[in-house]
Amino acid sequence: MKEDTSPIDFYVQEGIMYGISESHIILDFNTVKNIAKSRLKVCKDEAYPLLYEFASIDHISKDVRENISKASAHGIIAVAYYSRNKTTLTLIRTVLVFEEPKIPQRVFTDKTQAIE
Repeated sequence: MKEDTSPIDFYVQEGIMYGISESHIILDFNTVKNIAKSRLKVCKDEAYPLLYEFASIDHISKDVRENISKASAHGIIAVAYYSRNKTTLTLIRTVLVFEEPKIPQRVFTDKTQAIE
């Protein structure tokens, strides 16, 4: 992956920002920084609820896990995480349990519920 690209594609539809990843990703500091830059370009100073849809997260680095609660929430009202991959959902839940996010965040196994 090039340093200036994000593995997540963002778009806004009906008042919800979607962040879709169709590949396996590893969340390290540079990747998360690029994801944030990409998200901020799409939100354009507006705040949205955000639905992340991951195919698979293969790893979350220690520096990302330890600093997730300090990450910028600019442009985000709340976050819903959705994936069909149970390992990915478990990984996200574990990080959220140990870090206290600045904004409401939930993990969903049903995409329709996540959107609501």
